[in-house]
Amino acid sequence: MRRPRGLLLLIGLVAHTFLCAAETPIPPAPTRWVTDTANFLSPATVTALDARLAAYQQGTGHQLIVYIAPTTGGAPIEDWGVRAFEKWKVGRKGLDDGLVLFIMSQDHKLRIEVGYGLEGVVPDAIASRVINEIMVPRIQSGDRDGAVTAGID
Repeated sequence: MRRPRGLLLLIGLVAHTFLCAAETPIPPAPTRWVTDTANFLSPATVTALDARLAAYQQGTGHQLIVYIAPTTGGAPIEDWGVRAFEKWKVGRKGLDDGLVLFIMSQDHKLRIEVGYGLEGVVPDAIASRVINEIMVPRIQSGDRDGAVTAGID
């Protein structure tokens, strides 16, 4: 009995993707609004953004976090970001009104993960535009601080 090679390859790739995602650990929840373990931003920008996001949460209740690390360890940023968002319980309980801007500097990947409570304000199309039209051009021109600052504006 012949098995289609394409189907076996697809099953193998799907299994590999799930195994990679399952093996990549998620770090503990950040204790600040801006976490930069990759030294992507200047210390002054980290301090300024941290204060700004703290004030934003104080005024609105919405929790916005910037998390910058070198890599997801091989996991797709989409899967890793969802797992981190769920583990960290970003946003208020019952409202799910959190947002995380993920930047994986060595992977050259950015992702905005939005809780259900903010999806009306920041739908996927807006998140994609922020990354592709605002942040990526600034990062490519060397203005990382400006990219992240503009991205959270």
